[in-house]
Amino acid sequence: MRLLLLHITGLAGEPLEELDGRTLLEASATPALDEIARRGSCGTVHLLPEGLTAGAGPELLALLGYLEDGASPPSLGALEAVAVGAPLGARDAAFRANLGSVGEDGLIADTGGGGAPEEDLLSLMSQVDEKLSTRRLRFYPGRAFAHVMVWTDGPTELQCTPAPLARGRPLESALPVGDGDGPLRQLIWDSIELLDRHRINHRRREEGLPPVNLLWPWAPGRVPDLEHHLVRAREQAAVLASRLEVLGAARAAGIVAHGAPRALAAGRAAFLATAAGHALTCLHLDLPEHFEHPTDPEAHQRAFEALDLEVVAPVLSEMRTSAESVRLILVGTWPETTWAPRPPALWGGWPPLRASDGIDAFSEAAARELGEAVAEPERLLREGRSKAG
Repeated sequence: MRLLLLHITGLAGEPLEELDGRTLLEASATPALDEIARRGSCGTVHLLPEGLTAGAGPELLALLGYLEDGASPPSLGALEAVAVGAPLGARDAAFRANLGSVGEDGLIADTGGGGAPEEDLLSLMSQVDEKLSTRRLRFYPGRAFAHVMVWTDGPTELQCTPAPLARGRPLESALPVGDGDGPLRQLIWDSIELLDRHRINHRRREEGLPPVNLLWPWAPGRVPDLEHHLVRAREQAAVLASRLEVLGAARAAGIVAHGAPRALAAGRAAFLATAAGHALTCLHLDLPEHFEHPTDPEAHQRAFEALDLEVVAPVLSEMRTSAESVRLILVGTWPETTWAPRPPALWGGWPPLRASDGIDAFSEAAARELGEAVAEPERLLREGRSKAG
């Protein structure tokens, strides 16, 4: 028996005025997802305990059973340090380090790379590493605007404004606060002075684009210490993802992890190929990464429909023709536009975990109406294993 897990960030969302009060999921044509709702099972599930900030890495650990009994997940910085292979001693502090922009008015305009090409962002990060590394502060390249900083014997109790919440705030009011904040504050000011005069930013200004002139460290944490009590002890598992924190979460838990192609069809093909050799295989997708335009609902709908056509439908088709017993669990979470606890995630199971719920479409409203049928995230996989056949 094989279990397939699709973990999709950004599948759930709020009603939009531009869509006549419907969510993107409700407004999009998603026949494969609707088939899961109509012939399978669905509902909602709280992936993380109340009060904990959300993130795809911690959510994956919760699904796999590593955060039982209210255990706190590792920090984003620590998970991404594991993902990039950064050496991390027991007393070292790992930070996520975002590249962003601060304007002449002192406001933080962006903490997500400003839309700059990945090649430019990696060049800027290389300059940071060359000029701002010290005996205690080291930098490790990640992907696009997201990188890693390790502070030897550094503090993790600092109050660091999460990058999504720093946007639009005055720089002075968002700086780190707490014992030992001096070096981190100085690093931020030094990064502005260094990056602002970089040739890439001279070119961006000539093109009428804002400079990428800010390094924003946040989400500090120590090396993850996870008990490998569920997945590792019972079966072979594999995770495919493009997000560093998801890859880091898997590797910290002792699970085989592979970088996934960003293209949906290629990611699905890699997912199914990997699943052939593992009892449990997870593919994480960040749906907003596939939006052609950041604010156009029609472009967002096209991404939802591409997900259904290029990923969900082929996976269901593969399952129908498989000589083995295979079950699919799909978990859709809310977009990470804020760094705060989010509403319960949506889930769907096919073949059904229980009697059909008799609903016509996979949507936020339908899942809420059915209630929190699975209260603990790890039960989704436990029931999936026990009821497959």
